[in-house]
Amino acid sequence: MKKNQLVTLKIERMAGLQEGIGFVEQKPVHVKGALLGQIVEVRISRNRNDYAEGKLLSVIEASGMETESFCGHYGICGGCSMQTLPYPAQLEMKRDWIYGLLKSHLPEDLFNNLEFAGVLPSPRQLTYRNKMEFTFGNAYKGGETNLGLHKKGQFGAVITTDQCQICDSDFTTLLTAVLEFFRERGVDHYSKFSHEGILRHLVIRKGEKTGEILVALSAAKPSAEILSG
Repeated sequence: MKKNQLVTLKIERMAGLQEGIGFVEQKPVHVKGALLGQIVEVRISRNRNDYAEGKLLSVIEASGMETESFCGHYGICGGCSMQTLPYPAQLEMKRDWIYGLLKSHLPEDLFNNLEFAGVLPSPRQLTYRNKMEFTFGNAYKGGETNLGLHKKGQFGAVITTDQCQICDSDFTTLLTAVLEFFRERGVDHYSKFSHEGILRHLVIRKGEKTGEILVALSAAKPSAEILSG
């Protein structure tokens, strides 16, 4: 294999919760964002003597364990990469991962006397996040200002995630209102490349018991310039 070579492989085991391993000519290829059982197209980014690393380009065939996504942003957004796996399968994967970490890091005598209880399931699989940090940015150079999360595999690109299913619905309502407010006034996002623009982040936190909501805006310039555009 060579750097930038395109390869197709099947993910045969997991190295972590978000890193799958497939094989090309018996050499393991580590692929972030790939799931067990998927057949994926990968661009080789690093080729070592005993292993290689690749960037996930596309999923050619889904794993037999996968189900339909519950979110309209899936596949574009960089979050929730395991959401197409049924929750019991996610718990099993997490259990195996944690068990492997304990086995490899604990002294043998201590590990042998360890009673591993597994992973306790959460009572809520959706709308469980009571704090989110959204980023202002754009999906491509010169594009309009978005507010949301980074695109999958593109940390410099941002998409508007107004249908996010893991946070409280009040969060997406606020996200939409804030984005419309600044778009109408022509206030642009801050670019770390050009050092131009104003808006950086929107942080929202909600009290589980009180229902109170904290909204914090991170910007590159004073508030008077933000409101005036």
